[in-house]
Amino acid sequence: MKKSKQILVTALSSVFLLGALAGCGDPSEQKGKTNIEFWGWGDDAEVQVFTSLVEEFNAKHDDIYVNFTKRPSSTYSVDVLKQLQSRKPPDVVFVGDSDIKKFGSTQLDVLEDLTPYIQQSESIDLSDLWEGAMSRFQFDPVTFENSASAPIWGLPKDLGATVIYYNKDALEAADITVVEGKTADMVPADEAHGFYTKNGEMYFNNSIAMTQTELVQLGKILTQEHNAASPTEFGYYCQWWFNFGWSVGGDDVAYFETDDPAYNGGYYEFILDDNAKNFRVKDGEQISVNGNVYGEGELLSYHDKTALSSEQKAKCNELPSMREVFDFWVSLATGKNADGSSNGNNISPNPNDNIDSTMFTNQRLAMYVEGRYMVPEFRRDCSFEWDVAPLPIWEGGIEAGHSGSMCISMSKNSKNKDAAFELIEYLSGPDGQRALMTTGFNVPNQKSIANSDEFLVSELPPYNNAVFVRAAQAQRGGDWTYLPDDAWIEVWAPTLNGDVLNGVLTVDQLFAYYQQSVNDKLKEYTMKK
Repeated sequence: MKKSKQILVTALSSVFLLGALAGCGDPSEQKGKTNIEFWGWGDDAEVQVFTSLVEEFNAKHDDIYVNFTKRPSSTYSVDVLKQLQSRKPPDVVFVGDSDIKKFGSTQLDVLEDLTPYIQQSESIDLSDLWEGAMSRFQFDPVTFENSASAPIWGLPKDLGATVIYYNKDALEAADITVVEGKTADMVPADEAHGFYTKNGEMYFNNSIAMTQTELVQLGKILTQEHNAASPTEFGYYCQWWFNFGWSVGGDDVAYFETDDPAYNGGYYEFILDDNAKNFRVKDGEQISVNGNVYGEGELLSYHDKTALSSEQKAKCNELPSMREVFDFWVSLATGKNADGSSNGNNISPNPNDNIDSTMFTNQRLAMYVEGRYMVPEFRRDCSFEWDVAPLPIWEGGIEAGHSGSMCISMSKNSKNKDAAFELIEYLSGPDGQRALMTTGFNVPNQKSIANSDEFLVSELPPYNNAVFVRAAQAQRGGDWTYLPDDAWIEVWAPTLNGDVLNGVLTVDQLFAYYQQSVNDKLKEYTMKK
């Protein structure tokens, strides 16, 4: 599910607001040098960092001069695409993960494949970049399938991994002890839970992911509808189903290869309503399905799980279907089953409550799932003790979730490509990532920096930064990164984000209304024109 427009604007308002300002540069400094035009956007602190980085880059290069132009966030995507299609495009641009497949498609063809430049780079080590970030910028421009062998259309500028932001004061007011920094291998087996009760006392461990059952138990304690003594009105809120769906191997889209001449090799189908059980290979086992080998702990793909023999199923743990998990996620806001009957899971606000980040900062909401980009706002606005914890997972599943990211790309029509790439590798390399990290806004795109004390140890919240590292390792782009645009999502998501989560329509009705029209829209993406 894509973010609703209201939530997206509110959640990112403190991060990406700026006016349309032209780049500036002293003409005398540019004379006799290769001039590089660089377009970007960001909040004041982020823009200041990039301005400083550009100044440092210029000072280190006698032959290159970079002019940094910051554009307004509200029109950036439209503005930069229009300029990339012009006769005088910027050489280097920021591109969001929701736009990269449109910009990199053969239809628009405005970006340069960075693969040969990266192969020759001495400062960009692909093995040190988060796979979940890189994968969304590496894809086939015709089918849009992501793969490690596909062209690379940008290098990550940042990574906004999603986690639970929790109100520590609220948990303690509810007589819940917060256990900090102790992973499952550091505690007894009966304490290896995200939320548990022992000897009559309740505990929340901020380094162990809660299961769906533990989440509801804790959420009810912190939701006034279930517990009148709760210090917060609502216990938990997450606007995405991704962490639960992906933790069992589910998704909302699957790709089907075909010889049908009407398509460019394949087509996509909507599978959020998939009722087939998912499977994960048991410890110590290995199976091969359709030529694909799965080791212990691995989830089977959508296509392979239906081909399992009885013998192979015996080597796997059965997990719920995507539809079962999606129904549960919806019920966190509605407290209803798919058919509209009550199940009492309601621990989250629904759209009628006008959800935004102030629910957390004003202490109406105890646990709020959002990206790393919320850190500057929460440091500024929270008057209580807070920290972060891993996203919940389905019992028996794997850690999963999505992260936001933006990349730095090169115009295909740049006349100074070698110089442009020098800037890209500088910004995406160690110098740029260390500088951007000081804003609190992002997880560094390089594992080595993220795993160092530079990032992990902080004098300001959040203190449990190891959770962001785990999230960065596991997370990938949201479903809005799957295809060149989100038109297929907009067919059904507005109803989900409105009437369904408000309890007016059931999940059954959602799929009855939209299943076929979503599939029709999906097939347009790879249909030959």
